[in-house]
Amino acid sequence: MRQKFSLDLTTASLEKAMTLIHGGYAAGKTHLMADFLRHYSQQGKVRFLNVIGEDGYMSAQTFGLGNIAETVDTYNDMLAALAEYKKEGVVALGVDSMKPASRLAMTHVLGTDSRMPSVGGNSNEWGAVHFAMENLTNKMRAVCPWVM
Repeated sequence: MRQKFSLDLTTASLEKAMTLIHGGYAAGKTHLMADFLRHYSQQGKVRFLNVIGEDGYMSAQTFGLGNIAETVDTYNDMLAALAEYKKEGVVALGVDSMKPASRLAMTHVLGTDSRMPSVGGNSNEWGAVHFAMENLTNKMRAVCPWVM
């Protein structure tokens, strides 16, 4: 079945948006995120969440955003940061990046970062990792209207 629909905001409601930017090393993803945060900083509080292992934040330091950033190094630290941002009433959040966040989810599920998840017997670690990552993504979306 095919069904046409409108992308015109005059006929649709866009209450929340989560944008995933993908590109190679030094493609400008973090620079774009900093510009996104600068734009929304005119409307309220913004936050930049750096996940340990992703240290491209230096390209965001030229935007004059101030003391809005922090680095997390565990899954639970990331959940705590997201809960704090939600309480603060943040209007926009930049997360750098999903690849190291998925490593945090794997380490959270497996208790180690020295092996990949497995499937077999009565266990499906990949399913548990997927659920942990889906939980993180849903928490990000719940923080504020604009997430990149």
